[in-house]
Amino acid sequence: RAAVPVSLHAYGEDQLNTSPAITMVDFLRHSTAAQLVPCGHSYCVYKRGGRVSPQVYIDERPAYGGLHELEAYPPQMVHSVEVIATGTHIRVYTKRFAQRLADRKVMLMPVIATSIIR
Repeated sequence: RAAVPVSLHAYGEDQLNTSPAITMVDFLRHSTAAQLVPCGHSYCVYKRGGRVSPQVYIDERPAYGGLHELEAYPPQMVHSVEVIATGTHIRVYTKRFAQRLADRKVMLMPVIATSIIR
């Protein structure tokens, strides 16, 4: 996280487990630094004066459905969330994924920051 040259906010199990949000999108809208705004039938974030769809990753894989995929995840199922650059890049790690990493004793690889900054 320290290597990312933009703002990054991390939310852990304590915040997720005590959240009244029903879905991860609710959690992102009301409890994080993500500045989600209505955008058609979904949500976008402001970037340089325009609306863009955030890049969403769930367990290190791209969520091609974007925020729609996060509607299926209750916050209590998630281990941690990273909101990068006020929501243009959102990384979600489920408890199941975190447990698999702990069992295999594998560390997450650092994110290449160039795709985040654009």
